[in-house]
Amino acid sequence: MRWLMLGSLEAARDRLSPVIDRVLERNARVLEQLVAPAIQLDGVVAVMDVVGRGLPFLQFAHYLAFPQAQYAVTLYKRGDALAISLGRNPWLNSGHVDLGALARREGGGGHAYAAGVTFPNSQYGDPYSVARVNLLALVREVNRQHAKKAA
Repeated sequence: MRWLMLGSLEAARDRLSPVIDRVLERNARVLEQLVAPAIQLDGVVAVMDVVGRGLPFLQFAHYLAFPQAQYAVTLYKRGDALAISLGRNPWLNSGHVDLGALARREGGGGHAYAAGVTFPNSQYGDPYSVARVNLLALVREVNRQHAKKAA
């Protein structure tokens, strides 16, 4: 790394460019082969369920697969519980739905642009089924409110 501190920006760029290109290429393949199939577009919401797929929570992957998505909703494992994350696309002007208000109605929290709900394991059935039902209900509600406010 000494060469980086002592050399010019141009020299550093020439030396690092091939490495960065390889990393970006690898990440694109991972996204295409592993992540993109886990994401579906439902109205204006990109939905990703990474529970059981062995994928980590990938905050902005939705928008790589569906750049037109106004919102992202993800179901993921959080410790011993399942959680749902809601977010607005930061690259679009999609300021219609207050995601924090939706999450608070379900016992979660957050603000207008990003929010979440955690579903601890319970005696009321399979935790995945409970979280999945809530995920789909939140997606429907985001689509409904978005359409209402956009009209």
